[in-house]
Amino acid sequence: MMRRLLHASARRNPTFSHCAIRQSVLPPFLATLPPHSPLSIATRALRPIPPTHTERAPPHRALSTHILPDLPSERIQYRRRNSKLRQLLEGSPHDRAEAERLFASLLHSRAASDGQLGVMLKASVSSDAARLRMRQAAAAGVTLAESHYSLLLARLLIEARGEGEVRAAVEEMEAAGVRPAEQTARTLELARDAGAMARRRATVLRSLVELGEAEREGAWALFERLLEARVANEHHLTIMLKARGASPSSHRLHTTNLHTAYTPPTHRVHIAYTPRTHRYCGRRDTMRELIARAEAAGVSCRTPTHTLLFEQFRLEADEAAAAAHLAQCAAPHDARLQYVAALREPALSARRGGKLSYFLSGGSRDQEEGMALFTLLAHRQKLTPAIVHIVRRLAPPAAAAATADIAAAAGVPVDETDVRLSAHAKANRRRQVVRHVEHALADGSATPPQVTLAIRLCASSEQAYELLARAHGLGLVLGPAAYTVLFKQLHIEGASEVELLAAKREMRARGTHEDATLRRAMQPAAHEVRRMQSAELLSLFSQPEGAADGLALFERMLRRGVADGAHLSLVLRKGCANEEERQAMAAKALAFGVQVQEDEPDEDALMEDTWGANVWVNNPQKKARAKARKARGETAAPPPVPEAEAAS
Repeated sequence: MMRRLLHASARRNPTFSHCAIRQSVLPPFLATLPPHSPLSIATRALRPIPPTHTERAPPHRALSTHILPDLPSERIQYRRRNSKLRQLLEGSPHDRAEAERLFASLLHSRAASDGQLGVMLKASVSSDAARLRMRQAAAAGVTLAESHYSLLLARLLIEARGEGEVRAAVEEMEAAGVRPAEQTARTLELARDAGAMARRRATVLRSLVELGEAEREGAWALFERLLEARVANEHHLTIMLKARGASPSSHRLHTTNLHTAYTPPTHRVHIAYTPRTHRYCGRRDTMRELIARAEAAGVSCRTPTHTLLFEQFRLEADEAAAAAHLAQCAAPHDARLQYVAALREPALSARRGGKLSYFLSGGSRDQEEGMALFTLLAHRQKLTPAIVHIVRRLAPPAAAAATADIAAAAGVPVDETDVRLSAHAKANRRRQVVRHVEHALADGSATPPQVTLAIRLCASSEQAYELLARAHGLGLVLGPAAYTVLFKQLHIEGASEVELLAAKREMRARGTHEDATLRRAMQPAAHEVRRMQSAELLSLFSQPEGAADGLALFERMLRRGVADGAHLSLVLRKGCANEEERQAMAAKALAFGVQVQEDEPDEDALMEDTWGANVWVNNPQKKARAKARKARGETAAPPPVPEAEAAS
């Protein structure tokens, strides 16, 4: 009876929780009852629970009932699944495959909804895949709506399907009992605007080529269809020319294996690595073939296309072909062409390293193409220690041994120290790397890449300055990357204008080339500096030996007046081990006028991108908590956003 009364009270008052029952409703006389009496047994589950220090509130990242208290459990589960699908579809190829398995399991259990079908339709590679998903969902009991057919129609129009297929899709929608309305009319109206359709096709192509190998195959299929329909333009062509990996047709053109590509006559070295597809006879051959097919399909190739081909000639170290191509261009004095033509060997070497890193970070076919480019550069004597280091670090296991053999045959020694230092840096062992480079500077065996890596891992600008001075004292020439790290560290610590000006003068006195990244690091925006500060603090506190360095950095920020409440909240949560340290740090920050901020920055967003936008605006967890506070009738304003941040 007591239990029925309590549950009836809870139904009349939705905010009447079991916690309130335990704290205020139970009468005191229950404590005097015998332990085996019926009333004592009936109310035992409702007795007050003593608080424990191990109990914690559920994490704010989980979309649970304590965030959305007014929603039914089915709605919360619906939102969870939609959020999980979106998160997986935006991740790696493994995550996208996991999203496919999750949606298939939802269909199998007949628990899928129309919203989840819409999420999967937007991620479909082609109209055929979208149509197949719609049929599977309909067979699993999902009610197809106009929004689903509108997505299918949009995909058909993007693929330049004929009017017959579009009309058949509209008839299929009407046969399914879905009446075309405003959304369908807007989708069909878009097909009449050729410029808008071209921009949509470019967006779809770009999004597909930036994903995995399977999606890139879909991009090539879409581009082939656009060429057949004669609706492709130069923008579409340049997107595919920049795409990682060659077109599927190019893999049928070259069948020679890598192990016969290059072996110097004086150093016969057996190369065991043999890719499955083709020899890298020059990606320019693939680009030329694609440009010829595009011109045959009515695409007018102007300066942007020829600039990409000219740049590829220079990256492959074929200066004769580059000069001949430049002479044949219709606009040889174009600014972009002249910029690429003026690139010197250090800049070209840096671009080759970036291209190799881009290839080797992809799938198996991309890695094969990257290794083929590496072999071609070895054949043309354009390898550098930095390029060898990149390939040694990113090459697949089957090609790791061949990398050292190719580099040694080309006359480039392989420094195992660089590989070992990179492993230490990847494992967040900062002090070991810096200590090793300091010893190498002492005995004169340090190299510029090693010094740059140590500067990147320094805990303060003073330590970075010391390494720079010792490196210049030995005559080492450091590139712009070292000074980029130095200026970022100075801005993080809140250096004055005098200190920044002195660093610029010293850099220019050394003759360091200023690239775009260095210029950006010299003059970052206010919100970028705030993001860099939070990201650096979080990075230090996430390392096994970085807590002391993080606290020292925060104290320097306090003394220079650049710390705020978000930084203090991060330090209290991540850098302090116990309550005494938190109270001492809060008191020290309060002496400098810094108080704890209620809404902390999102850690995942900070670690993702140092140059991102404002944290609070793009934080879905904080939006959910704000919505929950609003539902409870509480008012909590977001943290103040500076004018520079709001404008950005």
